[in-house]
Amino acid sequence: MYGVGVRGLIAIAAGIAAVSVLAIVVLAVAGEGGPSEFPADSPEAALQAYLTAFENGDYPAAYAYFSNAAQATVSLEQFEQAATDYGTYPEASRRVTYDGTDGSGDEVTLQVTVETSSPGGLSSNRYTYSSVVPMVREAGDWRIAEAIVFLEPGWFGEPAPAAK
Repeated sequence: MYGVGVRGLIAIAAGIAAVSVLAIVVLAVAGEGGPSEFPADSPEAALQAYLTAFENGDYPAAYAYFSNAAQATVSLEQFEQAATDYGTYPEASRRVTYDGTDGSGDEVTLQVTVETSSPGGLSSNRYTYSSVVPMVREAGDWRIAEAIVFLEPGWFGEPAPAAK
């Protein structure tokens, strides 16, 4: 009787180990490939730089990618507090995929898909959503036209008006 219990525990432990290894492999495959390369003066490169600063916790650098109109709706201190409240889980990983651009000239909208993965018990939790990011060119540089936290609008009330 005692031997069956030990064998059962060993089988359970082996199953947990196998599921854990599988989850790690799935996350590694999903995360393959480095960041895309965009022309330095493109709206995509500006958004990528914002995301890098945000993910690194460099909120002043991330805030600098907001347009003048967006900065008028939220102070750096408010943005830093919201970014801190947004929080990140050290074991979570996020992957942002660029899906396309609408518009032309000095105002465009970028479409992205965000996939978040985090461990959860015997498996990983995945959540995917789409987002649009309005961009505007100011003084020759691309800026985010709306105050956002990570890629989520609506943290600071009404979206910033598009620059004209």
